Amino acid sequence: MALSAAYFAWRGWPFSPLLGTEVFGFFLMDFQFISLGYVAWRLGRERGAFARLALSREGVAGLLPFLRIVAPAYAAQALYANWLAVVPLVNPRLYDRLFLAPEQWVFGASMTRWMSLPNDPALTLLIDVCYLLFFTWIALTMVILFVGDGERAARRFVVALVLSTVVSTAILVALPTLGPAFLDPESVAPIRDAMLRTDHFQGVSRAFRAEVLANPAGFALVPFLGVSAFPSMHVGHTFLALTFLWPKQRVAFKLFLLPVLGAWVGTVYLGWHYALDGLAGIGIAMGARWLAGRCLPYDPDDQGSTAISNRPKS
Repeated sequence: MALSAAYFAWRGWPFSPLLGTEVFGFFLMDFQFISLGYVAWRLGRERGAFARLALSREGVAGLLPFLRIVAPAYAAQALYANWLAVVPLVNPRLYDRLFLAPEQWVFGASMTRWMSLPNDPALTLLIDVCYLLFFTWIALTMVILFVGDGERAARRFVVALVLSTVVSTAILVALPTLGPAFLDPESVAPIRDAMLRTDHFQGVSRAFRAEVLANPAGFALVPFLGVSAFPSMHVGHTFLALTFLWPKQRVAFKLFLLPVLGAWVGTVYLGWHYALDGLAGIGIAMGARWLAGRCLPYDPDDQGSTAISNRPKS
């Protein structure tokens, strides 16, 4: 983050590490639902015993290890949020044709244009919801791993997320792409009216990109605005979540699988990404998972965290 701030200052671009607070806010929205469900379940199961523990100094202190573990994930997302905005200033070239070519060879056009032809409003709405909620599964996975598999497993997942984010951010700066909805707006024309929020976000992103290019020294940074399709972190990070859940958390894996697959379909269907973007995201995620396993080797004695998961013995 410090190196990025220094580079931004040298180039005369705005830089705001406080965007990290916005990133934290996105995650907190997910954690609110997670926390409410978790607390409701524990209160129904243990009633007063859990309430007394949760309100005690021990209960509050039990959350600190979890917050320390997930903090690097927020920092990595803040780094990504800052750099995404200035991609067209760092590298003005676009490489969309390179990633669109395989789709044109197979389908005669982008996969987005081909997939949107049936124009089913209910399907579009469902896929859009899955796409917009992709961070929810990442946040839930961090909680589930910490509670069910232990601190080391949760830390391993966060390390993989950070590695994947840093590598993906470097690649999207080196190989900028906009995606089908920006290169070929007509590809999403049949489904635009049925989108929940994607069409709005795409319109705002177009306007923000134009503002950055028109005023490179004075634009205002906005979290996650800016467009770069390759690689797809939506696919890569949710792939990571599924692979970390599979070994021990099969119930969560099964619950997450369909909405995650919906988000993967949405990357192309909604016009954000080309098919190769998702494949690249999975490849980067697999490499990040392997490196995280080398940094934090698996321990057969790993157990769930006692800080917030184990109920007091009666």
